[in-house]
Amino acid sequence: MIIMKLEGGLGNQLFQYALGRALSSALSTELTLDTSYYKTSPNRAYELDNFNIAARVADDDEIQRFLSPVSKIMDRFRNSYARLIIREQEEFVFDERIRALKDGHYVVGYWQNERYFKSIERTLKKELNLTQPLSKLAGTWSEKIKTVKSCSLHVRRGDYVTNKKIQRTHGNLPTAYYQKATELISKKRPGVEFFVFSDDIAWVKENLRLNVPLNFISDTEIKNTEALVLMSRCNDTIIANSTFSWWAAWLNENPLKTVIAPRQWFADASKDTSDLLPEAWVKI
Repeated sequence: MIIMKLEGGLGNQLFQYALGRALSSALSTELTLDTSYYKTSPNRAYELDNFNIAARVADDDEIQRFLSPVSKIMDRFRNSYARLIIREQEEFVFDERIRALKDGHYVVGYWQNERYFKSIERTLKKELNLTQPLSKLAGTWSEKIKTVKSCSLHVRRGDYVTNKKIQRTHGNLPTAYYQKATELISKKRPGVEFFVFSDDIAWVKENLRLNVPLNFISDTEIKNTEALVLMSRCNDTIIANSTFSWWAAWLNENPLKTVIAPRQWFADASKDTSDLLPEAWVKI
């Protein structure tokens, strides 16, 4: 059994699931998920149960096999390759210990690197479909997306704006990024319509002044998971510095898609995120 510790929003959960699924597949073992983080995080919710994932939620006894005080003390005395609790050492950088991992580990981290799960790409894209039909409003937008040349555009605000610590870390993409991105897509795909997704759609309507056709999708009636699926169904994708829209772009099945992503992912330009963005994506 592999237990993956889940934390963060939907984008983070998908990265954590993807690594866990790759490990369970390689080791022919069961994948279970520690969702205890969401019991004490009122602003976040466990959302993977909206998809056809091949995992179940771990029970308390299974988790305590690794996290009881005695178990954690014993684990500290093992060398890094023998420990049963595997913690990510450096964000975005592939951790070579994963290659040697055996069954029976508790895995903690964000694991935001495609190399961890590229080998099971087809499996993930099959499993990460919704268990339930789209809501009426989401279904209406899905039909429109199918009938036009479409590009999703994601604006991430939320705690990037309201939480000063997070804002200093992530920063906010300037309007100039979206201006250049929409110009590039419009040049490649004349007549394209842009479908805008945001956690602050009112701000976007007021402040995102772009001389292109815009459809504002986000609505309280459309769940996060539905928004992710709608974004992935567009021909092309303009992502924010957000794992949520990263996954919408990655799940996009269009073989001719153009994905535009911000070259600078964090406010701190010294952070190396070169392994976060797939090579084929356009960075600006």
